Amino acid sequence: MTAPRALLIPDERLPLWMRRARRGFDYGILISLLLGVMAASAFIITPGLPRTNFAEHYVFQTADFSSALQEGRLWIRWSPHAFGGYGAPI
Repeated sequence: MTAPRALLIPDERLPLWMRRARRGFDYGILISLLLGVMAASAFIITPGLPRTNFAEHYVFQTADFSSALQEGRLWIRWSPHAFGGYGAPI
């Protein structure tokens, strides 16, 4: 349903903020989205975790802490995942 012709105000009489709000699609959002995808493409394309940081260590440490909290302990003393799977004290 459209407004009656008497209520339509020409764009020249509207305040600047209202004219900006009535603009079409904001291409800045599209450009920033494309730049973000380009920057993250190395992480999206590469399978698994990179071996050059501690991400894998943090995953195992999070698993150890979650199992300790499920058992009712607040701090873990032994990690079965450390030292190549043989386990080690922390």
